[in-house]
Amino acid sequence: MENSVVLAFLLNTMTSNVARSVQLLEIAQEVWETVTQMFSQKQNSAQAFEICSQLRQLRQGDLSITEYATELKRLWSEADHYRTFAPQSSIDVDGFQKYLEEERVQDFLYGLNPEYESVRVQLLARDILPSLGQVFSTVLSEEIRRRVTSDSNSSIRSALTVQPQQVGENVCFHCKKPGHTKAFCWDLHGRPNQPGRGSRGHGGRRSGGRTRGQNHVRGSAQANLSEETEGAIHSLSTEEYQTFR
Repeated sequence: MENSVVLAFLLNTMTSNVARSVQLLEIAQEVWETVTQMFSQKQNSAQAFEICSQLRQLRQGDLSITEYATELKRLWSEADHYRTFAPQSSIDVDGFQKYLEEERVQDFLYGLNPEYESVRVQLLARDILPSLGQVFSTVLSEEIRRRVTSDSNSSIRSALTVQPQQVGENVCFHCKKPGHTKAFCWDLHGRPNQPGRGSRGHGGRRSGGRTRGQNHVRGSAQANLSEETEGAIHSLSTEEYQTFR
């Protein structure tokens, strides 16, 4: 009865092609041994090779340090499932664990992005290679430092970029152009005469035109007078305004 239950379970978990190859066997143990001889070693070797290939090809790329380490741990766990090494003593166990630790440290460091080259060199240059946990902690700290530094530099660059725009620049309320105010607008007061230009009278004196200083004073006076006049007109009532007209 027990043999029939196990045999039915094994046949039901197999693909149809595999089940047909052992359907004539009547003992569950014979079915198990036959299938193990046919597929187990071949499948283990191929799967172990595939996992080792993925470990060699894995690179950090766009992954964070934590995501990269998590992916490595997944592949290491799968690789451990197919290992055939069986330690015979505590010495073998200690030696194998040390070997496995160094191998995984190298896997982790090898796949890091180029910006972590300095940290990688420092860790490998030590007389005693740090544990995997220490290596992960060191690289993670470097990632955080680089991120904070990058954010600070971005803030500084943004501040430097925005600063010239934030500094108030004189803008004319008449022509809306920057670089001057309404009191010095050429559209209102005309362009000042350039030094050395214009006709000269007897004795080298300039005949006609005003000096730049005179134009500057005249323009300022006109602008101020215009602004005062506009303010006075706006303050008048309707009756007063009609009276002045």
